[in-house]
Amino acid sequence: MFQMSNASYTLQTSASKTASHTGGSSFQKPDMTSKENRLQGILAEHSFILPLEEDHLAALKYVLSLKFSDDYFCNSPVYMIITGRRGMWVYAKNEIAVIFCLHPNKKDTILVFPAYTQQDNPDYSELLAILNKSGLRIEMSRFQDIPSQNQQYRKIPEHVLDWKYPSHTIDCHKVLAKEGKDFGVIRQTVNKFAKQNVTTRRIDFDAHKNIILSIANVWTQDSPEYFENYDLASKYFKGLCKLGANKHSHIDGILLYMEGKPVGFSIWDKPYNNSKIACHFASQLNTKNITNLSTLLIYKSCEELVKHNIDYLCLGGSETDGLDRYKRKFAPVHSMHLKTYKPVIATQNKNAA
Repeated sequence: MFQMSNASYTLQTSASKTASHTGGSSFQKPDMTSKENRLQGILAEHSFILPLEEDHLAALKYVLSLKFSDDYFCNSPVYMIITGRRGMWVYAKNEIAVIFCLHPNKKDTILVFPAYTQQDNPDYSELLAILNKSGLRIEMSRFQDIPSQNQQYRKIPEHVLDWKYPSHTIDCHKVLAKEGKDFGVIRQTVNKFAKQNVTTRRIDFDAHKNIILSIANVWTQDSPEYFENYDLASKYFKGLCKLGANKHSHIDGILLYMEGKPVGFSIWDKPYNNSKIACHFASQLNTKNITNLSTLLIYKSCEELVKHNIDYLCLGGSETDGLDRYKRKFAPVHSMHLKTYKPVIATQNKNAA
């Protein structure tokens, strides 16, 4: 059980041990707004709130180990680093640990994730009161239900992040078996490409960086521009490659080749804590003109995962209906609806100030 009396020491010790082995942040941080800068000053006043930088992988893994979540991305250090790339912290007090971060795509917004604790009804009120002093919007993120009974919350629609639609997990063995009507599209896809020269290669994030960025640049040409173009290939995927080259991050993936030329890549986070579930981060192609090539890429990803004794792949949620329908074609064995809430009391306090 997590002993909060030793939380600061444990986290700080883990952070210092890891920091000397990593090469600085993979992701370029945009300039902060005045409110976001104010937040950092407010948080520094509290000894039970500690920063979680990319260099602090050991500390982050320690927090995530406190409770295994059936929202598998909440078990992934890489997911937290990517989502919290503009600034991330942990509140560690009263037998709970809560990770929160600046929104990766929206200014002046804080995301608060579900607590890592054995308590059935964790109390977020102290943390929310502290965060509310900054004047930033607060969004309780990736919750399956109302965060707690200790405060009022209002469900709000999620328009930006990837839990607008359910998070789906697929069984790699079932996908490879291709049996039954649910896998008809998979069978057709594999048969279609069987006579073509299609191969895969495990990604070396140092050696294959330029290939990944080249494919990503083609894919992002039609993508919406988010916070200061932050998620476009020149920043997001460059950062992902740097993170993948860090041996402590456990990122893995494959390149897909047709006729000897790279046409796509698939990247995931290998499981932690003896789990058999990988979390999928990116699956991109440099062409839209070859039907079902994206389906083949996921099939080939399952092949690679099974080679390494990984049974499941969490594809995550989706921002669009089309992407959700695409993920459903792999017949998910687990689908989770996640929600975003706004703390009502914190909002009232801010308006009264």
